[in-house]
Amino acid sequence: MDKHIMKVRGNRIYLTYMNAEEDTVQTETFLRVPNYITEFWMNYTSMKGNSTARFTGIEMSYQETREHIRKNWLPKLPLGEQITIRQFFSM
Repeated sequence: MDKHIMKVRGNRIYLTYMNAEEDTVQTETFLRVPNYITEFWMNYTSMKGNSTARFTGIEMSYQETREHIRKNWLPKLPLGEQITIRQFFSM
């Protein structure tokens, strides 16, 4: 069973993918920093079994972040969460 979860809290977007059969959890956190050239900082964590991969402070523009979420997350999220994220980005 796999599950996609999205939460918007203030200036942060949390996207989580869980797959119990593959023992995988993947989380992307986007922090919005208004008035900077690079508007979002992405932190990525992936855990599979006892292995962890982590990337922090990846700079992304508003457009890059919007496109990444639109392509990789929106099709997998429930309708209610799709509406919330579309409102956040005014997609």
